[in-house]
Amino acid sequence: MCLALRHDNRALEALPLRLLVIAVAAGLSVIPAAEALESLRDRSFLQRCEVQLDIIIGTCQMVAMEGCGAARTIPLDFRSEGRLRMASITIGDGWAEPRMTSAVLEFTSGWRMIRTATEPAVWITSADLEGLSVSSQAFSLRLTVGLQGLVTVVICEVGPWTS
Repeated sequence: MCLALRHDNRALEALPLRLLVIAVAAGLSVIPAAEALESLRDRSFLQRCEVQLDIIIGTCQMVAMEGCGAARTIPLDFRSEGRLRMASITIGDGWAEPRMTSAVLEFTSGWRMIRTATEPAVWITSADLEGLSVSSQAFSLRLTVGLQGLVTVVICEVGPWTS
């Protein structure tokens, strides 16, 4: 056996080259894997955003149907671990404004995701009778039903309430 190792000097000389090839191949496979993971994180974040916007609009419709005095608090979490991130969310708007029945989520990339209360249409606004704009990625949204003249309105507020 000692005799066989003595005559196989090429194997020892080729070892650094083989290790280098393995290291390069492993390094090249890490980049696509990291990009795939980032893509999965972004996809998961977008799905969570869609669900949360649907919850906001659905809850606004539900409390509006319950009538004056009805209230709900929704915990919302728009935090992201991927490249795609939330810039702000605007919920509702003033009377007869284009987004008075909508929630608009804006991303740092400039894209928007919009959900609108259509059946039934519900006027959603802040206590100032304007859209409620929030830049915090995690917050509680308090929805309360009131009257503005003869019109039922869902008033949104950000706060530490618990439901």
